[in-house]
Amino acid sequence: MHPCSTQVVATGVLSFQEKRELTLDRQSSSLRQTLQQAQWSFAILMDREPSTQGGHR
Repeated sequence: MHPCSTQVVATGVLSFQEKRELTLDRQSSSLRQTLQQAQWSFAILMDREPSTQGGHR
């Protein structure tokens, strides 16, 4: 069984409401990721020494 084809079938079964919630959840998670990256770069700007802060989190 190919995982992608199974995913397509599962997506087809999902109702419109569930699809919309999934999309919203994906958007909010990517937004959260962008916020984390912005906070991290801001911390680098404030510190000027990111390597002493444990590097990448």
